[in-house]
Amino acid sequence: MAKRKKKNDDILPNQYKYWIKKGYSEEEAKAKVCERQSTFTLEKCKQKYGIEKGTIIFNERQRKWKQKIFNKYGSIAKSTSSYNIMIAETLMIEYPNILFGKDEKFIYDNVNERVYKYDICDPISKK
Repeated sequence: MAKRKKKNDDILPNQYKYWIKKGYSEEEAKAKVCERQSTFTLEKCKQKYGIEKGTIIFNERQRKWKQKIFNKYGSIAKSTSSYNIMIAETLMIEYPNILFGKDEKFIYDNVNERVYKYDICDPISKK
């Protein structure tokens, strides 16, 4: 069976197949996508604004981005799906301290600079 082409998976320069269609090799296409997706980096800021000002601009933008992520995902959830409620109620037998719904857990990982959202979490067993 032939693999069906996804609609519009080759029309934007941040898509691998876009560059293949333009005649680039697989390796070149990967490099083009990588280049396209790294539009705001510390190095680019330093090149554009100088080392000191570029570092300040980059750090401020990162701070604002992290705050935006926290505001979006770190606030109290407005609703909980019935599926999550059902799972949480089942899990409460074994894990009475679980958090879910308005108590959902959001954790910012400073090492990997990522936000993790847990729909259901037992803070004591860390599961």
